[in-house]
Amino acid sequence: MLIKFQPKQVLMLIIALSSFQLFAEEKPKEEKPFKRVMIGVHFSPDVAYRVVTKKNNDAITNLIIKEVKNQEIPKFGYTVGVNTLINIKSFVGIEAGIWYMNMGYQIKWREVNFGSQWTGSHNNLNINTGDSIALVKLVYDYHYIGIPLTVNFTVGKGKVRFFAGAGLAVNFLVSNTNTDIIKGYEPKNGKSTNKGYANIKLVNLIPILEAGIDYKINSRMNLKVSPSFKFGALNLSPDTPIGEHLFNGGIKIQYYFGI
Repeated sequence: MLIKFQPKQVLMLIIALSSFQLFAEEKPKEEKPFKRVMIGVHFSPDVAYRVVTKKNNDAITNLIIKEVKNQEIPKFGYTVGVNTLINIKSFVGIEAGIWYMNMGYQIKWREVNFGSQWTGSHNNLNINTGDSIALVKLVYDYHYIGIPLTVNFTVGKGKVRFFAGAGLAVNFLVSNTNTDIIKGYEPKNGKSTNKGYANIKLVNLIPILEAGIDYKINSRMNLKVSPSFKFGALNLSPDTPIGEHLFNGGIKIQYYFGI
């Protein structure tokens, strides 16, 4: 028996079949939700230095500042730490943790004459009681444990995004040391490390500003790379006529794992 269809019925059948096909198609995969909590580790190889300031404008203070700037150069420093990132939304999170930081500066190599009374301290480098010439360099290290707190913002979609962060860290001084490095004077060749100055501030504040690239390895892992700059906001030596502020600058590498 032959069934006859009217044009109107044929049109309705085509529409019905098309609709059924659309509903039968697989729905596009939704992007997996962001991880609410992520554990991170970070490392930053830094250039460490200090900025000296003066509290008055007398001739002696100006001379000391000039001499310091002529003698002092940056040294290698670093920061390493662990942190927890809590994502409030996919684009904003709050981060807290703990870090270990090495800050400081060094005094360039100098040619000095050693004598029997030479002690290796900063103030006695020009003793001229002997005729044994050697090279001496002094390295000042400041070791800190810090607690940073930052707010992070992320923009973009896909694997490569951009982020920015701002916050504050409280730095606690663990120890400070002075290392004498001597070359060319056989009895004293090598390194000698001593305790540093006692009358310095034990707690400092480090403002945090960073911006860089956030690479999404997969749904659980992220890698962040950004310039890093940490500046001691408080004067390290408030009781002296010359103030000092330590700072570190480098590249910060962060790895996160979502839980």
